[in-house]
Amino acid sequence: MNLLADILFLLKKLIGGWIKPLPFSLFLFMLGFLLLWRGRKRAGLRLTATGLVIVLLCSNGLFARQLVMPLESQYPAYDSQPVDYVLVLGNYHRSAKGIPVTSVLEGDSMYRLTEGLRIARLNPEATLILSGYAFEDPVSNAEAYRQVALALGINNGRIKLMEQTKDTGEELETVAGMVGNRPLALVTSAYHMPRSMALASKQQLNVVAAPAAHKNKPGVRSWLMDFIPSPSALELSHMAIHEYMGLIWYRMTGRL
Repeated sequence: MNLLADILFLLKKLIGGWIKPLPFSLFLFMLGFLLLWRGRKRAGLRLTATGLVIVLLCSNGLFARQLVMPLESQYPAYDSQPVDYVLVLGNYHRSAKGIPVTSVLEGDSMYRLTEGLRIARLNPEATLILSGYAFEDPVSNAEAYRQVALALGINNGRIKLMEQTKDTGEELETVAGMVGNRPLALVTSAYHMPRSMALASKQQLNVVAAPAAHKNKPGVRSWLMDFIPSPSALELSHMAIHEYMGLIWYRMTGRL
């Protein structure tokens, strides 16, 4: 059963990796060039043009922010509501010798953990629940979180780990059995919050949204720079597309 779960998890990761705008566009380019080589000029040109349009759109800062804005704007920042538990959802990490413990966390992990620690300090009696699977690393993401939390002064007695949860659905299902109806601050990336809160609601958790790692930050910016293709905009577009597809998939499979 565990082997099957691991295979499905890996398959989901591989599919998720290929639906990123850049790999998907490269696939369209390759398929388009193959069709051109085979003499199917019209179909080949359509595929290569589609790939080019996807890359140009998704690497545009204005387009990327418009994609992520509806996700990030649904829940306000945590505002000192009293809670008994603080749950930090898993993200990415990479263990390595000879680097500071804070450098192990990757992606949005440090942002999520920092917000979780801030909320834990505002609620000194609250339990800090750290989540995340090991995947291909020798330690779990939850344990990587714990090591950083300890280094930043959190008492180990306040920490509980969820090391076997592979995705958001499993995380919320597992924590529901731990906390019951007691108030819980749910910490995750702002763009990931709508899916997380929907899953928390399905588990009937008494949850307070605590979004972190915001990508769309209003303010003065040079809109001309948005039209220079940017790898950061491409990554932001991927994050947003991944979330929209996650919401669709969870609804199709009855998890939402």
